Amino acid sequence: MTIINEEKSHIPMWQSWNSKLKMQDSYPKMDELLSKFELMNPSELLGALHAFEIQQPEVALTKKQGLIEHYGFSEKDLIYFDEHMAEEDHINFGKMLSEKFADKIDFKNGYDTGSEIIYRMLDKFVEC
Repeated sequence: MTIINEEKSHIPMWQSWNSKLKMQDSYPKMDELLSKFELMNPSELLGALHAFEIQQPEVALTKKQGLIEHYGFSEKDLIYFDEHMAEEDHINFGKMLSEKFADKIDFKNGYDTGSEIIYRMLDKFVEC
């Protein structure tokens, strides 16, 4: 429940800087990639979520630096990314769930598939 409340607390942070970004004419379509998650079993989903969580700190730092350097944001506008540079609790929670409940092979398969999906999604945004 703590993780859920923490994620909900991110909404105002996201909204505070969202309005400062230029609106795009179109956004990348993610349906094809996201539909792959629907095919995963719970152990695979835990693996995919873990793949996402462990890359968050580095991605958050890169995004924050880019928004400051290229879009004129200030440090105070980007608290959201500071939160995501400290993902240790989320990562450890995911590890605990996987060790306690997940099938190890399915978790690994989900991790590998999730990593690929996440990187393809990020690539789509870079391309637009």
